Amino acid sequence: ARAVAASAADGEVMLLCVGGSGAMRTGLNLVLNFRAMGLYHMLVLALERDVCTSLWDALPSLACVWWPRRLEAPRPASLYNTMFNKVALAFFEARKVLLERLVVKHRLNVLHLDADTIWFANPYPVLKTVYRDHAIVVQADNPFANAGILYVQNVAPGDSAAWVLEELNRRIDRFTYRPESVKELPSSGWSTPPHFANADEQANLNDIIASSLNGAPTFAAGVEFYEARFKKDKGSQEAAKRMQDGRWTRKQQQGDVAPARQRLVSVKPDHSLDKVVHLCKMDSWGAVSAAPLRVPGNASAPAASLLLAPEWLFSHFPYGIFFPAFRVCHAASWGWAGLSPLEQRLCMPGFRVPTVMVHMAGLRNGQWGRRGVMRAFGVWHEEADKR
Repeated sequence: ARAVAASAADGEVMLLCVGGSGAMRTGLNLVLNFRAMGLYHMLVLALERDVCTSLWDALPSLACVWWPRRLEAPRPASLYNTMFNKVALAFFEARKVLLERLVVKHRLNVLHLDADTIWFANPYPVLKTVYRDHAIVVQADNPFANAGILYVQNVAPGDSAAWVLEELNRRIDRFTYRPESVKELPSSGWSTPPHFANADEQANLNDIIASSLNGAPTFAAGVEFYEARFKKDKGSQEAAKRMQDGRWTRKQQQGDVAPARQRLVSVKPDHSLDKVVHLCKMDSWGAVSAAPLRVPGNASAPAASLLLAPEWLFSHFPYGIFFPAFRVCHAASWGWAGLSPLEQRLCMPGFRVPTVMVHMAGLRNGQWGRRGVMRAFGVWHEEADKR
């Protein structure tokens, strides 16, 4: 409660999760970047106390917490729990539990952040005007969403957006701590120990979105397909038989996803808000898709909307629209070279930016490589290197 009081402002909080020392510097840079925009309402979830201590040395007023009981909880020996870094898995689990508590218990609007992001502009003017009617605004990814970048607003306990957050934590908890329960799923009764039992936050989030759109629970694409895929790699003949069956694999991957995608609705741009959407390449602002959320089996639960954010808001790096937009930002006709360093960083004139945010999850060169990219874009704060 003290951390919430120290971090939230006007019902808003940004949640940033920071791992070890390398990620700590990247996280500190992001905090400094937001503070340069006048945004101070940040809550940091750290891997350990030492990370918070280092952050406090730089920013004594920063709200930072760590959660040893959650991070040190014993996990059964599923393939998922043993194949991947245990600390990272616990960290990903903890941040979604904290997200749910901030939203549902404390009734806060939360901007959920990954440290490997570059923010060229304050996102709130867009989130509070253009997309104010959407309870969840999430970065688009295959087949629907990326679980690292999302904004949650105006959620009420018991509504469909709250159900998404709660169901995500239920599924992560189920497959993390009861991996044998995967056998209870419609297409996974064949599985034998050790089960894979995919508890990945993004895979399960996408299954939940499909469940909400179709009005019936599904685990097919995010859990059941991967049960066969990873069990096959461990020598399971039953898994290999299924992975060799094209009809079976298509059913798992697309049987529920395809009809769910047909239920997405198109959201057209409101050009009366052009001044808010201050892009270098304004033709990037087109129609986007939204998911009308409902709770499967509970027609009385209030509906909510989940928006698959456009690329100009939450962009992927190094692919997508970012570089074409960045080239427009630096067109010689704008006299970019003669502008001030601040104007160059924000890709002026007119405070125009290529995208509001770019996510470097696809850049596979570690924290140091990502820092090099940030330096090249002029968004690395030298203070972050002093820790």
